[in-house]
Amino acid sequence: METLVAGTVCHRIGRDRWVTGVQTAKAPERIASELRRATRMDGD
Repeated sequence: METLVAGTVCHRIGRDRWVTGVQTAKAPERIASELRRATRMDGD
């Protein structure tokens, strides 16, 4: 395996954002960081 990604996260979903808070990770620079993504939901 050339690439390994591992960790635990906590998700928050807002009106137009999906935020992933990184709690633990194989890569130390990712710990306590947040990954933010724009999102849109349509329909029910």
